[in-house]
Amino acid sequence: MIDAVSSGARGSEVVVPLRGEIDVEDCVTTKERLHGLVDDGIRHLVLDLAELSFIDSTALGMLVGLHRRLEGLEGRLHLRAPTPPIRRALAVTGLDRILHITD
Repeated sequence: MIDAVSSGARGSEVVVPLRGEIDVEDCVTTKERLHGLVDDGIRHLVLDLAELSFIDSTALGMLVGLHRRLEGLEGRLHLRAPTPPIRRALAVTGLDRILHITD
């Protein structure tokens, strides 16, 4: 689930912590909020995954769509500090080779 987006805003960059689980039910709201940031001019988005315990295929697809949208706007999506289960999901799907991940 996404926290209220009030953290880490610096110009056209914002850090958004994601916590708990993101599945098909949470994905719609999370996607709307993240795309809303892009609509508001954010071009560098850092998703802090240190407290995210689960992500399903729908949410992984949302990350890919967000990545593509930001790249089309000459921006960048970073995934920061993914937990071991999230890192495994990214590796199994090959997204660790496409998305920008930092520890």
